[in-house]
Amino acid sequence: MATISKVFGVPSLIGTLLTSIYYVMILYLNDNQITQREITAVMIERMMACIRTLPLEERSLIRELFFHNKGERQLSAETGIPPMTFHYRKSKILKKLCKLLEK
Repeated sequence: MATISKVFGVPSLIGTLLTSIYYVMILYLNDNQITQREITAVMIERMMACIRTLPLEERSLIRELFFHNKGERQLSAETGIPPMTFHYRKSKILKKLCKLLEK
């Protein structure tokens, strides 16, 4: 159990730390003013840090759906997973990502 904690906890901690440093740098370089573009960049980095903490199978599903623009039906057919099961898994993963982002 300790090994699993190290494998997933350390990248998450490092990602959070780097995001915080990036945010402070933006504020410092912009005289304590932050633009919408910079906020978006920080949020994207936070999302990517959260995605990196997911198990491989869940990361793969997110990558195929949102980065390779594949649909649920297409991936369901490719993997042999029933469409409803696939949709349930996607919903479960997205809820997990929302909880991670709230931390």
